Amino acid sequence: MNRKYIMVIPRNKNLEYIYDGFNNSKIYDSYLIQVFSPWDEEIKKINIADKDKYYIDFFQNKIPVINNTQYVFILYSRLLEWRDVNLAELLKNVYKNSKLVCYFGDLIKKHNIEIDVVKEKFDKVFDFDKKEAVCNGICFLNEPYGKDLSQYINNCKPEYDVTFIGVGKGRIKKLIEIYDFLDKNGIRCLFYIFDIPKINQINRKGIIYNKWVEYTDLLKIESNSRCILELLQEGQYSYTTRFSEAMLMNKKLISDCEEISEWCNQNIIYSKKVSDIDINKIRENNNIKDDGFWRNKLSNDNMINIIESELDK
Repeated sequence: MNRKYIMVIPRNKNLEYIYDGFNNSKIYDSYLIQVFSPWDEEIKKINIADKDKYYIDFFQNKIPVINNTQYVFILYSRLLEWRDVNLAELLKNVYKNSKLVCYFGDLIKKHNIEIDVVKEKFDKVFDFDKKEAVCNGICFLNEPYGKDLSQYINNCKPEYDVTFIGVGKGRIKKLIEIYDFLDKNGIRCLFYIFDIPKINQINRKGIIYNKWVEYTDLLKIESNSRCILELLQEGQYSYTTRFSEAMLMNKKLISDCEEISEWCNQNIIYSKKVSDIDINKIRENNNIKDDGFWRNKLSNDNMINIIESELDK
């Protein structure tokens, strides 16, 4: 029986880049589908009773039912927070022989859903965070990155040494500490920090608060930097999208991620303590040649391969 792998995500440019490889796999029959949320303006115009029909028609138009085919729907976890529409149930009813997979791309505790309920409804559940996956008895799968970022590889002299672009998420004190440490050592920094109330904003020349950066602009800013800063949320163990961007753009990465702490890679500057950040390593030229290792490891094809192996157990 043939298998089709369908990655289903909410409409979001960041996620579109992460799962872009589902649309151009040379190994698997795979597709990327982006869906409007029930509270999107287009969907708000539809009567509540008609919303199920809207999504059924939407999927059948994109992915027609074909005999002798098994459909594997990989639902991004945020879709499960929808209250007006139960996508998992709708897909199971329409695609009778389908498999349902849930992928958590953010910490489970940040979701408004019960993990035990998810485990009951899905054939397999995966988590990007290794320790969280073990604690909840589900499968571990690092976040992939499907988009080719070769156009963002900048071999010219960068304007900045270190950039950070992201939501504060309770990290503002440490971000300020890192900025001050780097700035004191002559490192040129540019930080965009979102969702920080005015009362918690500490003025610094190279910090911009609450000015949203579109994802394509984020990549341009990072490409104009020598090094990307990754700072994990409290309780997080595995790496984030910032790690993937750094590896694929051949940039250095400052990170407090324990998962990568012992990896032998000249581009990784691991440090739990701010004062231990290696300033000299930031300034060093990057001489690592791209051998395709990270493009393969982070690929959506590798993600599908891991999911397929778990489904076939």
